[in-house]
Amino acid sequence: PKFATNDFMDFYYTVDPVFATVNRPAFNADAGYVGTDITGNWSHDFSDRLSFFIGLRYSNYAGATNSDSPLHVDNNGYSIYGAIQYRFWESVRRAPRKSAILN
Repeated sequence: PKFATNDFMDFYYTVDPVFATVNRPAFNADAGYVGTDITGNWSHDFSDRLSFFIGLRYSNYAGATNSDSPLHVDNNGYSIYGAIQYRFWESVRRAPRKSAILN
């Protein structure tokens, strides 16, 4: 579950009266529940310096505090993301790897 401040909600869901239209009425957003995310990630280290990340996220906004906003158009969101990370520099004194800590 995610919750947000009034400033965050205003940015995404408030419609100031000056921008209101017949199809988009004025709306004042409130702080509170945004929605719930379910995320899955996978990463692989190809070397000490090169890594790859990929993930999927499903977001459900049903029951959100500002679901009455004219800018709230869908209760479901889907995301796919990925990244390649290359570490150009590293510390002379390195932290132990996770496997060394867990053993």
